[in-house]
Amino acid sequence: VRDRVNYLRGDRSMERPVGNFRERPTIKGGIGDIVHAAPVFLGGPNRTGMTGDAFPATSYASYQSEFGGRQRMVYVSSNDGIMHGFSATDGSEVFGYVPANLMTATYSRKISELLNYEYEHRFFLDLTPAINDVYIRPNPDTPGKEWASILIGGHGAGAKAYFALNVTDPTLFTEATADEVVLWEFTDEDDHYPLQDPDDPASGPRLDEHGDRLEKDGLLVKDMGYTFSVPTIGLSNVAGSGTDGNEWIAVFGNGINNTAGSAALYVLFINDGVDGDWCHPAKKVNTEPPGPDIACLNPLGRPDFVKITTDEGSFDNGLGNALGTPVVIDTDSDGTADYAYAGDRKGFMYRFDLTDPNPANWTWNKIFKAEYNQLGVTTDQPLTTKPTVIRHPDSPDEHIVIFASGSYVTLPDGSSSEIQSIYGIHDDLAGSATFVMKSELQEQFYTNEESPEFGFLRSLSNNEVDYSDTGADHKGWYIDLDAPPVGGDHDTDPAEFPGERAIRNIQIRGGIAFVNSVIPRSDTSCVDIAGGFILSFCPATGGIDCFANVGQGEFGAVFDLNNDGYFDHEDLIADEGADEDSQNPDDYENRRGGAGQRLEDAVPTDSSFIGSKRITQLSDKSLDIRETNTEVSATTGTLSWKQLEVLPPPP
Repeated sequence: VRDRVNYLRGDRSMERPVGNFRERPTIKGGIGDIVHAAPVFLGGPNRTGMTGDAFPATSYASYQSEFGGRQRMVYVSSNDGIMHGFSATDGSEVFGYVPANLMTATYSRKISELLNYEYEHRFFLDLTPAINDVYIRPNPDTPGKEWASILIGGHGAGAKAYFALNVTDPTLFTEATADEVVLWEFTDEDDHYPLQDPDDPASGPRLDEHGDRLEKDGLLVKDMGYTFSVPTIGLSNVAGSGTDGNEWIAVFGNGINNTAGSAALYVLFINDGVDGDWCHPAKKVNTEPPGPDIACLNPLGRPDFVKITTDEGSFDNGLGNALGTPVVIDTDSDGTADYAYAGDRKGFMYRFDLTDPNPANWTWNKIFKAEYNQLGVTTDQPLTTKPTVIRHPDSPDEHIVIFASGSYVTLPDGSSSEIQSIYGIHDDLAGSATFVMKSELQEQFYTNEESPEFGFLRSLSNNEVDYSDTGADHKGWYIDLDAPPVGGDHDTDPAEFPGERAIRNIQIRGGIAFVNSVIPRSDTSCVDIAGGFILSFCPATGGIDCFANVGQGEFGAVFDLNNDGYFDHEDLIADEGADEDSQNPDDYENRRGGAGQRLEDAVPTDSSFIGSKRITQLSDKSLDIRETNTEVSATTGTLSWKQLEVLPPPP
């Protein structure tokens, strides 16, 4: 066992040919590959707004003062099964953690596979971790709660599990104090079997048509799937004890390949897992016959986790349904998680109401279904990625939920040619949500263009979105990603890139929304990479009305296409036959701002902003850096992420 552990720690003495463990490259072989996970930086505590009735009486400012000078760290998941912690100062490894489920859980990859000399690549730890400062009792053997910096990680395709680490004090990253760092794990084994009535633990286990409980591979089916959903860590509306403030939670979607085939939202009370047991009254149905009718509740009279199951599921033991990554928002600026929005693989977008202080009263509503109609045939569009929410421009107490359809997880996804879309849906927060139809949305569309100077670009329509009750009463907007080839007709010609999907993170910067799309490879192509697009649009309308006016043409440039450091007429798309070098302002009338740029040789990942520069890592290991016209915008305040987002940006 010692040899195996030392191998995972980087020791090479038992690698072949000396030993029998898999040999690793001498250079660049000390860490597993990082594929779908992004590194997260953690400096001193720097959250804002940690005061108010929902927060503990213990001062967050004192916590900031105590740990403001702690070692700066970078945390990242890798597919050697280790959550790595590196010094942000010199890059040295300070910490490594292997979740226990990678050694014991049924649906987890086994860490021992990495030692096999015949090993072929597998995903083990493949999700970006979430970090936030919370008020919990990090050690069950000590009384009272305290402020702490908590990291919650998942596995992607590697396991049906999440884990939590206390990363407050890097000086505790030693074997002797490991029990003060590792808080808990939550796996499918901690989940409860689906109920006949998801809201009533007394309703009993769900049965098939023969009166038997459903099993998969000899095990009871569960709603917990593979952990592709990055959790949101935030403060709930559920009161804690005394002056401890409200309870802190982790919110995530249940993930694909859950054996129940369901779409469900999980809300874990972070403090409740520290004692090593995830208590829930419905877990009595995990045995057959069901266990005794004993209320499995914590001292505060509630379960340790809440599972909100929708009515959209299947029990065919195939891929089934699943809820994607939710966005969690605070609507009344008191610092608590009020609503969550997430979509499922059937194309439904849900709103989950978490405003009630009693979790038993949390509810959900469908607000939209994403689908595409072509020649009378309607196809569901899966929703897997995290939405973005802004305040409605005319009704600040209502929302516009922005999201894109498409899946890029399964093998068939890699070559799917089904048309996907980008949406902006008006949600008026009605108690019994009004279901929005696609026919109630205003269409926008991209047009493929080719410039001799800048290559393949896209312009974007600017159809009016009239939200007024006395006008068209649009309920939002949509963009179908079915743009025809250059010069084609949008209404009659087929898409040039069928299957294009905007599955990367949607960002709002300077009042403009950005997202990267991926173009799948053709079934008949021997080339695996087809590239993608960098896309931009206005969040409230899906058009270009928010693009900065630079004084030339009707609308301004979003991208500095010629890289001269200025946003002017030279960054606009000229009509065919126009003199692109003309300095005559009269010629600028027929120029348009480019809303998209083609990436021809590599697939884009998620992007980040440094100032006004948008930075994207590509699949060929290069960085794409684009200067954007996002320094100043009249709508920045209205679209502020901090007004609605529970989880602040990483420190």
